[in-house]
Amino acid sequence: IIRDAVSGPDFIVFSYSDGYYYPNDGSLKNLPITDKKWKEEAEKYLDSIINHKIQKKFFSQTLKDKNDGKKGSGLYKLVGTTYKDFVENPNKDVAILYVDNEDDNEAKGAIDSLSNTIDQIFKGKDDKEIESSTISFGYININENSSPLHYPIISSVPQFMLFPAKNKTDFRLM
Repeated sequence: IIRDAVSGPDFIVFSYSDGYYYPNDGSLKNLPITDKKWKEEAEKYLDSIINHKIQKKFFSQTLKDKNDGKKGSGLYKLVGTTYKDFVENPNKDVAILYVDNEDDNEAKGAIDSLSNTIDQIFKGKDDKEIESSTISFGYININENSSPLHYPIISSVPQFMLFPAKNKTDFRLM
């Protein structure tokens, strides 16, 4: 769901702290809350959630393709729908930069600095060599994205974390 694309009146069940929601079919939209049909449709929606007929979805920015948002040689923009698979790649060490606002000067500076560092690391290498390296770099806006794989403890932003290929655990959670 794109947050600014939501119009109402409508009804949606979500968890703000975990960043997920249960999509509805829009059957409540533009019905007065006092209408008997609104109550019936709301009950059907809630029953569908309770009976696991509707799967929760996580908030996520959209990407056109894998290279959408790619910065420089090997820094990938991650979103809620790509974060889990990127981090859990068992064949690569994964380094992630967590930001809370891509338009903020501090976040932009951190993203640009990391991108420049990666460009230096991979200087003279082609895309195939970069893809076959043992480390992947990404950044994610934690205010606009959520994931079934919870973020590590974020004490301040921007924050940079490394997840080794052999152990993807954030030990601070133990």
